[in-house]
Amino acid sequence: MRSGELGQPTSLEVTAGLPSPDALFSAGRSALRLQRPEGPPPAKMDVSLGGGNFMGQGCYTVSVARYLFGEPLRLLNASAVEDVDGSRADLGTSATLLFPKGVTAVLRSSALSIGFNVHLTASRGSLSLTNYLFPHIYHALSVHPDSAPARTERVYGDGAPTFELQLAAFAAAVRGRSRFPITPADSVENMRWIDAIYDATGLGKRPSRDRYVTALFV
Repeated sequence: MRSGELGQPTSLEVTAGLPSPDALFSAGRSALRLQRPEGPPPAKMDVSLGGGNFMGQGCYTVSVARYLFGEPLRLLNASAVEDVDGSRADLGTSATLLFPKGVTAVLRSSALSIGFNVHLTASRGSLSLTNYLFPHIYHALSVHPDSAPARTERVYGDGAPTFELQLAAFAAAVRGRSRFPITPADSVENMRWIDAIYDATGLGKRPSRDRYVTALFV
């Protein structure tokens, strides 16, 4: 993208899918029209705890789109599949963001599918990235320029897991050796778009915990 080989980006699709037992159970129960057992919902589907698939997985799709194109101009649309009628917890959510220069980004998150992938379409080609979240297990960057043969690139480095690298970066920042690449302001901005997407689906944003925010910043 930076080299200009593919020309100007026109559209992006980012997916996030990792089934969980709770989500599969919820989907099966809904299909069979069974009632949820008495008691609180599973933690990942408990809205009072910030539950919902887009909170747990969809956050990565927003982050990827913002990393590539900066801040969105606006949210174009959003829809969700609710866990149980009235629960406000989503099994899956789709949204479309508009970025500068007319670039659109379709974000899809689902607890009933598998895959963390990116597909970018540009004026002179396209590229696809398979498994951006767990690249140490497997990944592939497929580049399809209009003016040259397609190629696939893989960069495994020393094979360190993604989470080990994240921990190392955090430790280095805490010890003052380097700046952490993600700022608190960036995290808040990501959450602002997640809130907007939840509101647009009709499920409403997740409840805030003001006392936690106060404890963090006072």
